[in-house]
Amino acid sequence: MDTLGSPCKQLDAQGFKVSTFTDNERLQVITLSHDLVQKFRQECLQWPVQALEYKPFLRFVLAERLDALSNYGLRLTLRGILGRREQGAFLLQVEESPLESFEGQTEFYIQLSTAISHLIGMPNFDAMYGKYYARFTVKNSDDSDSYLCQAHRP
Repeated sequence: MDTLGSPCKQLDAQGFKVSTFTDNERLQVITLSHDLVQKFRQECLQWPVQALEYKPFLRFVLAERLDALSNYGLRLTLRGILGRREQGAFLLQVEESPLESFEGQTEFYIQLSTAISHLIGMPNFDAMYGKYYARFTVKNSDDSDSYLCQAHRP
């Protein structure tokens, strides 16, 4: 077993690495390799997001494909992190962006997040957005000079 207590090393997991976040050891950083992301992107080309919305079983197919590309270690690692009180959270990152256009990135990242969420378990339906996922833009639009409203500034 690896340091996370998951059996992914026994399965010779590939395509990702796990490290501890520098500021908080409860947060684990999972970095997907460029090669894994490119292979997964090729798998996703046959199913646009609209197909995933109308055919729920395709979401599980995507998850299985991503897990297969990692030699079935990603699901065990994700569930191991989330099920362990000493950790309990992860930050997912990609070695480098696999797409150039913003629209293509949006479609791909919905597919990737769908696969990740379905590796963990059954996601909830978002009644407000009307889909199994929610998309929104986070933007700091506060331009006041109060430091209380701008905690990101020193």
